[in-house]
Amino acid sequence: GPGRQRGVIGVAPSSRILSIRVTWENDDPQRRNGGEGNRNRDAVAQGIRYAVDHGADIINMSLGGGRLFYDGNSTEESAVRYALGKGVVLIASAGNDGAGPNRNNFPAAYRGVIAVGALDRRLQLWKDSNRRPYVAVCAPGVEIVSADSSSGYVIGTGTSPSSAIVAGVAALIRSRYPKLSPDEVREALVKGT
Repeated sequence: GPGRQRGVIGVAPSSRILSIRVTWENDDPQRRNGGEGNRNRDAVAQGIRYAVDHGADIINMSLGGGRLFYDGNSTEESAVRYALGKGVVLIASAGNDGAGPNRNNFPAAYRGVIAVGALDRRLQLWKDSNRRPYVAVCAPGVEIVSADSSSGYVIGTGTSPSSAIVAGVAALIRSRYPKLSPDEVREALVKGT
């Protein structure tokens, strides 16, 4: 930003951000001790509903990392339907085990969510990006610089930063064409790439 005082300027710098925590921090003892498997799976659903009820137009769910996977659940799926019914665009990271088991990653795999894969520096599909039929678009995802909560910067790799980039592009689309439905925003993203 101006005078290097405002951190990293994102894709849609005039957007307002409502940050909702639905996962443990990397250094949380519950996460380190394998407690992730017993997480409150309703947290994502509650986060989606909270964001919708507080005016979110676009929800980015950069939840592609970690070792936990599952087949989704009805509470999350209901929250996704709720958001889509209110015209909210949902974007999620596709997952980061594409070089291995290439599992379904939720919430990206829910119908109506725009799932985002990662590209490497050559703009080729990143080796670990999930390759599932639900992946709609890809964006850069290798060594992406972003602001860190400690007033510094962090370099991240995965489908999570890719998802954030696509959310920014969706915000630009919505700012120009605010009445587009979530499906129309998806179509604009796909055709635009």
